[in-house]
Amino acid sequence: MADDELVTLQSQDGQEFKVEVKVAKMSETIKNLIEDAGLDNAIPLPNVTGKILAKVVEYCRYHTEHP
Repeated sequence: MADDELVTLQSQDGQEFKVEVKVAKMSETIKNLIEDAGLDNAIPLPNVTGKILAKVVEYCRYHTEHP
């Protein structure tokens, strides 16, 4: 799996976020879920609301681009 591939993250309220794998893997929890489930289906995050997941993705994307 290449780091520029996209993974879909799904929040508890059904919102979906398409994110680059390298960005998503900044979260250890999401990294482990990707390794377990793969990239074929959306990765469900039942304990995270869409509003919070959007902030997490924004944070991870920023720190991927500005190490």
